[in-house]
Formats: sequence, structure tokens, C-alpha cells
Amino acid sequence: MNEFIGAGGWDYFDVPGADRLAAYATAFPFVEVNATFYMWPDPPSATAWRKRVPAGFQFAIRTHRELTHLHRLRATPGARSSLARTAKLAKRLRAIAIVAETPASVVPDAREFTDLLATVDLPCPVALEARHFRDRELPAPLAAAMEDNDVADAVDFSRQSSRTESTLAYGRLFGLGDGNRWEFTTDELAVIRERGDTMGASRVAYAFHGVRMYKDAGRFLTYIRTGKAPPATRHRGLRSLEEVLSADARFPAGRGDLIREHGFRVVDGLEGGESHARDLLLDLPAGPFRSATEVAQRLTNEALARAR
Repeated sequence: MNEFIGAGGWDYFDVPGADRLAAYATAFPFVEVNATFYMWPDPPSATAWRKRVPAGFQFAIRTHRELTHLHRLRATPGARSSLARTAKLAKRLRAIAIVAETPASVVPDAREFTDLLATVDLPCPVALEARHFRDRELPAPLAAAMEDNDVADAVDFSRQSSRTESTLAYGRLFGLGDGNRWEFTTDELAVIRERGDTMGASRVAYAFHGVRMYKDAGRFLTYIRTGKAPPATRHRGLRSLEEVLSADARFPAGRGDLIREHGFRVVDGLEGGESHARDLLLDLPAGPFRSATEVAQRLTNEALARAR
């Protein structure tokens, strides 16, 4: 099995003085290009992307939103032109997949989708994320059309397994929070790996999209290579929580503010293992609190009081 692990774009992979894509490619072997959802790069730009990464580096490329949101994945002349244009970019990048994400308001029609695919010379498989059917079964006609055309069922492996069979399994990983506000524990990374492994596909892509996507992808890459993910923070227990809050939280803040804004973050336990910050912050009184240190101290006091 070939596994491709990376994140949704390189724009935020900021290394001072370095080209962001080239720097990203030293850390990860794969990227899902999200920029093509919003704008059309000129062909020379796509060729330049390919030249800025090692030969073994792999791309997946998203379709433009006009295909999925305007034409709603129907076989219209505009949709055919859009998909053909994406296919040409994918060929320049030697991409492993073309990713089409339809919004929750769109119910892809199996016949229209089949007709659309038949009109374009595709250099790689398509991966379809049909958000209308998130966390539930695909309609039988759509599932059959996808299998007949070797279209990957792009799902979040932290939430569900692929519902169809294809040569490529594709995970778009957002997590269990609101939108993309999530950070994965090692146990959750293990579930993601297990679901990717059991798809029966010869190739599996893991594209992380959460607010900590580079950290998540890096920990997952280490987990795949060594069987063990690195610690989420430099400290353990309440010092781990203090580290997380010191980096990002704005004070003064109440318990509700901290849970809402930072409850998704991963902290390392004193005895090993990990949890989400929410699990610790629920023991806080209402507040407000003036610093991360005050939060950690108050939780220590609360624990001591319960132990008496």
C-alpha cells in the first residue's frame, strides 16, 4: 500500500527566508492544493510548483468551486470545461487525485456525474466528498456510479470509513469539532490509520485540514513511520494545559471562553496518554482568569480540594 500524508496547502507553512512550498516539501511528501478551489493558476505556475518539490513528492488538486457550487456537478458545458481545465493542471502536476467537494446543499446526481466524467480525459482518479451525505450512507445509484468510475469516496476517517471501493482511498481530515477547529489525539490518529488501512485500496491519501493541520500531519507521519506519535506538548499534566493556553489564549477569560476557543487542543497527561483541553477545563469555576498560570493553579487547587 502507498500512503500519502500531508495537509491542505502550504500557504501557512512559513519558514523565514524560505520558499513555502519548497520548505513544506522537506517536511511532507504530499499536499492537497486548495488554492485551485478559489482561483485558476496559469499553467506555468503549476509547472513551477512541480519543479519546486522533489521528484517523489505528490499533489492532489481541488476542482474550482464553479464546478461543485455553481454547476453542482452536473454535466453542463461550463462544468465540462471546468473539469477539463482542472484535468490539464493535474496532468502538469502529475497529481494522484482530483478532489471535488460538493456543499451540503448539493445532492450529486449519479447519471449527471457519470456523464460529466465521460466527457473529460482524466489523468488520475477523482475523489468526491459529497457533504450532503456526511456521516450517513450514499444513495445506491451514486455509490454504484462512483465504483464504476473508480471515484474515491472522500470522507473524514476520524468520523467514518469509505462507503465504496476504489483503487484510491481518500481522507480529508477535519476532526470532531466545529468546522476545522480540532486537534487529533494519538488514539484518534490510530483510528484514522485503521480506517485507511481497511479500505482495501492500493493507495491511501491522508490530507489534514484542521487549524493545527501541519502539527497533526507531522505527528501522524511519525506515527506511521515509528508506531508512536510524538508528544503534543513539551510538558505534561496541567503544565501541558498551561503551555497550550499561554501560546494562544487571550486573557482575561472565563471558563466558557476557554472551552469554546481552546477546548479542542490536545494536552499530554501526567501518566502518559492525551486528552483534549476541554476535559480539564470543565473542572474550572466560572472565572474570569487573568493568565494561563492562574488557570493551572486554580485547577490544582480544585483537585486538592476534591482529594481531601
